[in-house]
Amino acid sequence: ARPAPAPAPAPDAGQAMRLAAFLNLVDARGFTVLCGAWGVHAPAMQSLTQMHLLLVNPPAGVAVGDGVSAILVDEALPIATHSARGVALDADPAAALVASAVRVAAGRTRIVAPAAVPVPAGVTELVRDSALWVGEREPDPAATVTITRRAGPGRAQPADSSGGSSSS
Repeated sequence: ARPAPAPAPAPDAGQAMRLAAFLNLVDARGFTVLCGAWGVHAPAMQSLTQMHLLLVNPPAGVAVGDGVSAILVDEALPIATHSARGVALDADPAAALVASAVRVAAGRTRIVAPAAVPVPAGVTELVRDSALWVGEREPDPAATVTITRRAGPGRAQPADSSGGSSSS
């Protein structure tokens, strides 16, 4: 069952800037996921970063539009694997939500969670204080593509690096 929206804390421009920094939102490419109460900071974060923000189970009364969307989920995030530029988890996330946050976060992007939430496998903790930890999603080795050039019909062979020509 979907958790009932918690009462919204007051939006705080300082907290929005802090969260944007924790998530390393330095440009407007892609989208970032903000779960639960983090949603109240979406308007300030969106104006700072111009990045699209997807709110998951936001508090009642949080406005959407102008670069801010919202969805309600029971447990896991219905988002493509490795597609989010970052994820901020709220207090007491379900285990399925934590696992799906790791799944949807692109490699080398940030995940922010309350200090009481254990750092999941696939995430390297970067910093922690009494309230939060910030981690980096480890790259997925299966997503790494190696490109090699090979000679074949109609393809030029690499030039002789000796600078001379060989003659018999």
